[in-house]
Amino acid sequence: MCGIAVLASPTLHPAVRERRMDAALSALHDRGPDGSWRFSTDALSFGMTRLAITGTATPLADLVSRGAGRYVLLNGELLN
Repeated sequence: MCGIAVLASPTLHPAVRERRMDAALSALHDRGPDGSWRFSTDALSFGMTRLAITGTATPLADLVSRGAGRYVLLNGELLN
């Protein structure tokens, strides 16, 4: 199982938002002890923890495309 956290608060100071995301990812650690990832914009912070079922060869950053202002977070593993 993996964990996903999203903070949407454009008025929150970035340092406060980072501390809150740290707390959220710490709370999700048991759901995803094999790594974590985060990304922030001016108004949003995304974070995820990873439970690797088939291994950790694919970095978490490879699961994110930063094009066209769209972001996708997924809970699960994609197998081809």
